Amino acid sequence: MEAYRLLPVHPYWQIKQVNCIAGSLHVDRNNAFRGRASGCNWIAFMALVSWIAKKIRKIELLCTYADDSFGLDLADNLTFYPPYCKFMPSNQVKLLQLWDEINLPHKESKQVFGLMLAIIGIEVDAIALSMAMPPDSLVELTTAIHDFITTKCKFMLHEWQRLAGWINWSLNIFPLLRPALNNFYAKISGKSAPNEYVRINNDVCADLQWAVAHLE
Repeated sequence: MEAYRLLPVHPYWQIKQVNCIAGSLHVDRNNAFRGRASGCNWIAFMALVSWIAKKIRKIELLCTYADDSFGLDLADNLTFYPPYCKFMPSNQVKLLQLWDEINLPHKESKQVFGLMLAIIGIEVDAIALSMAMPPDSLVELTTAIHDFITTKCKFMLHEWQRLAGWINWSLNIFPLLRPALNNFYAKISGKSAPNEYVRINNDVCADLQWAVAHLE
């Protein structure tokens, strides 16, 4: 994620991030995406920023998910934000002003608001007070699960983890599908080598078939 790259890392860690490009060595001084600790570093930083926003700037109903901040405001509670030359929800403006003060970069194209928004890929309707998975995303997920239990008898650990993360994301909409991951996590428990192969068993297949049936 681009956001992760905003964080500098300690000089002692930078020596572990030396890349050879066209015969020349280049030091990567920022938080490297996909590093084992990169997500933890960003979340620790963003948690502090969110705490300041809520406790010091008094921004109500603010939520944060990794690098995605969102919340609610009254439709007529607007404030003019000079850098973007437009009126925006007041709570959103307060957050942007905090980011400006600490020099946290942001892009206008990502600062959206409306009666319906896509938040971490989920369609959130502020009028109906409902959340839904976009139809295309639902098809992609069910196809991925079906392929996982029908195409091969074993997958690398990182492939198991990727599917687990995808299904976990869907639990925001379908929380009652949590049991589908019980045997899934038990199967990969204690394993850490990303390229290690893990075989699928009948229990995992049955759980995932049950999940797909409900998703469809």
